[in-house]
Amino acid sequence: MKENKMAAEMDALKQTISALTKKLDPEPTNVRLGEWLQEWRNLYKMPFMKKGSMYPIDACISKHIPQQLQLTLLDELTAEGIQATLNEISTSRMRKYAYDTLKESLKKAHALKKTKTLVMNEVLSVKHKRTKGAALTIEEQRDFLAACRNKNLGDLFYFYILTGCRRSEALALKWSDIDFERNRIHIAGTKTDLSDRYVPLFPQTKTLLQSLAPAPNGGQIFKFSADFVTHAFKKLCPQHKLHDLRHTFATRCLESGISIKVVQTWLGHSQIETTANIYLHVTQNLNEAEADKFCLEPLKTPAAIEGSPPLTWLTPREFHTLMCDLRDLVNNGLVLFKP
Repeated sequence: MKENKMAAEMDALKQTISALTKKLDPEPTNVRLGEWLQEWRNLYKMPFMKKGSMYPIDACISKHIPQQLQLTLLDELTAEGIQATLNEISTSRMRKYAYDTLKESLKKAHALKKTKTLVMNEVLSVKHKRTKGAALTIEEQRDFLAACRNKNLGDLFYFYILTGCRRSEALALKWSDIDFERNRIHIAGTKTDLSDRYVPLFPQTKTLLQSLAPAPNGGQIFKFSADFVTHAFKKLCPQHKLHDLRHTFATRCLESGISIKVVQTWLGHSQIETTANIYLHVTQNLNEAEADKFCLEPLKTPAAIEGSPPLTWLTPREFHTLMCDLRDLVNNGLVLFKP
């Protein structure tokens, strides 16, 4: 009797251990990587992110994670297979996006017990060093605008320089976002809450938009895909990135005497430190130019000479606007200069 009782207790103990083991080490699921990535994207990313911020994730899933890997069951993924996939991605920036997407999604899958292991712990981490953009010089800007004047995307590239929009922001712009009466443009930001903003409708921008045929019902202004725009720009201006047109706008603003706080607002930066750090070299150059004006014994201006009429001085912004208007008149043949 005692032996039977011990045997029964042993069987019960084995069953308890077996049940605990199953909880700690669940049976493999039949979820494939591609199915899980879509579920993770729709449940845990899309509801909490701006539309423009979803582009890198979608690009990773659709373009850089091959079909063979997407058809693999989660518990059959190997570090070697994932590492080989990452090694095939040519740019470090997109390789970093793909690594982060896989790591975050598989970590969530493990937390939900959809997979037994954290396979990404065995994959080499990816580092990407962001390169600072460079604004077009005045000469480069002039040559670029001349080169794309009659091109399919010329109006869009000019719009980027006049507004400082991000690529996706301009492509999402609708005619209903343009307020011709208040001379402002509503930019539905795609990156942060503060990127939703208004930028001025400068005279040049107004002329540009008025030359385009408005779409019915306030529809989209620039109907191009993001990749098409990037590739077209690279053909016209191989030494720069499309994002450099945004840098060009900000640099022209600072060179025109517009305060960095206002530039921060127009660019949609959440913190002024971001604007200051990106355009530190511009402000340093402007400071040096101002320092060159210093003199212990400034020359007398004509207004200080006895009998001279008083002078009206233009602010840097007024002077810049005057020069732009004069240039447009010259380009349109309305003003001629005799040699």
